[in-house]
Amino acid sequence: MDVAYWDTMSEAFDEEIFNSLKQDVRGVIRGAIESVSSQRKAVMDLGCGVGRYLPLLSTLFGKVHAADWSPGCVRRAAAVAQRLPNVDVALPRSYRGPAWSGRFGVVTAINVVFDPLARRRDALLKEIRRLLARRGSLVLAVPSLEAVVYADAVRRTYAPRRPSLYGFAGSASKNDPGILTLEGIPYKHWVGEELLLSLRGAGFKPGPLVRVDYRWETEVIAPPRPRELAPPWDWLVVARRA
Repeated sequence: MDVAYWDTMSEAFDEEIFNSLKQDVRGVIRGAIESVSSQRKAVMDLGCGVGRYLPLLSTLFGKVHAADWSPGCVRRAAAVAQRLPNVDVALPRSYRGPAWSGRFGVVTAINVVFDPLARRRDALLKEIRRLLARRGSLVLAVPSLEAVVYADAVRRTYAPRRPSLYGFAGSASKNDPGILTLEGIPYKHWVGEELLLSLRGAGFKPGPLVRVDYRWETEVIAPPRPRELAPPWDWLVVARRA
């Protein structure tokens, strides 16, 4: 996690960073969170960014904790939380240690597990499992590698002279072809079955893969007849702690 980068982006987050809650055309993420919500549960929004999901979570859960690695994002999310009586925001280190193990009925991690290093992704999934209560639920959304390949094929068809939005991340891509750069920053993009495999390895029982569809305007090219094409997507899984 490049904390310095996300600190820099925290002030321009609304303009520069994709809004999954707003762009989710079928409301899949909202529906997944609602399906595991309860006023009797506490939820952790891990990688909360500037707090876009906090108002929704505040209405669905009795207690909301949120954490982000960027102090700049935490400051902005904390400003949102001031208007929400059941929400706290902090850095992730605040939730280390045995006192927080098994405390949360639900953890949301929306486009958070994208570190280019596999060992750090695996460690994050295991940390999420530690935070979850027995049979607690993880709502996880990640960038789809299949969608990138598809979107680039659409670009080549409709705008072949326009450069791709994505690039390869040097040596990291040799070890993991799912590591692609977006504006020079490397992100992990997941094959669906690969995501299920990683979740099982981290001690989860994943549910089915679900596509979170987005408008074509989120990509480098908006095709002239977008309704005739399947939309780009992220992968979403609701997984239980095994």
